[in-house]
Amino acid sequence: MRKDDDPARQRDRETLPPMQALTLLTPLEFFDDFRSQAARAESRIWLQVMQVRQGERVEGLFDAVYDRTLAMGQEGVALDTRFRFDGFTLSRTKHIDGMFDKFEGIATIDYINRLGPLEQFFPNTGRSHVKLFIVDNVAYIGGMNLADANFYQIDCMLKITDPRIVDELARVYDDLGKDRPHYDEETRCTPDTSILVDGGNVGQSIILQRGVEMVRGARESVDFLSQYYPDGPMLGALHETRRRGILTRAVVAQERSDSYGQVSTVLHELSNFVSDGNEGKLPLDRISRGVHGKFLRADERVLIGSHNLTILGVLAGTEEIALYSSDPELVAQSREFIDRTIRGEM
Repeated sequence: MRKDDDPARQRDRETLPPMQALTLLTPLEFFDDFRSQAARAESRIWLQVMQVRQGERVEGLFDAVYDRTLAMGQEGVALDTRFRFDGFTLSRTKHIDGMFDKFEGIATIDYINRLGPLEQFFPNTGRSHVKLFIVDNVAYIGGMNLADANFYQIDCMLKITDPRIVDELARVYDDLGKDRPHYDEETRCTPDTSILVDGGNVGQSIILQRGVEMVRGARESVDFLSQYYPDGPMLGALHETRRRGILTRAVVAQERSDSYGQVSTVLHELSNFVSDGNEGKLPLDRISRGVHGKFLRADERVLIGSHNLTILGVLAGTEEIALYSSDPELVAQSREFIDRTIRGEM
């Protein structure tokens, strides 16, 4: 785990006054907000996602970035525009053919973790699953890839305007683009908020570990949201909270037909059997509309980011990012998000 090696920087973060700077957005709210921020960017537009596909909304988002980058260049200001995609996107090139040609010479476009010959058959292994967007001094993290269908799923992006957290996310963005050691890390940005990064070590995840600790330490209630069924240590922890009489809600997508989803379902059922001998199964709120969000709330703490909070991604060695916080406003927003999802209002 990485330790913050600058004590003075850490003291500055902790002594600055608290500010309301964490806002949970739906996919369409994120789309509108990001385009608005990009249209008036002054210094940088950075983004990283696992995959991108052509579509009306996605192209509209990149059009806003292109228009601003071009306009600033015409004014003599070189906007720092960077796109970073996992090699998973290149395995589906038909979805991006020609999409970024117009950015040649005005933006940096990188493809990381390119798939080798064997990985073509197992494209979900060794991926960077990070979703991170930065426009000037505003950042967003969460569950969204960039495909039109993603804007109509149950998902969320966290808008961050606290400069202490944005600065840390900018550092993480730079690190993720380098040939860096694959280590997990946690950096405390404010007295109540940290950024966690999984380095992609097979079988190791500081984010999943933190989530399991949160559930096991809960005293009142737990909300779990993921596109996949909980499994492994997370499912065991959720079973434990139910046995202790704690309100435990798990919101997931209906059973998925893709191979990755089928493996997840098998792991869930196996973990269920190991935990409770197939008795007292954890009730799941299965949502017919697509679910792609990933967050966990346990009492007054929230964990939100790119991690599906299942063991499957950990075994696949994926890079992930998450924000861990006890910010009261974010906790309240998280409760409301789950309530509205269960009521079918999202």
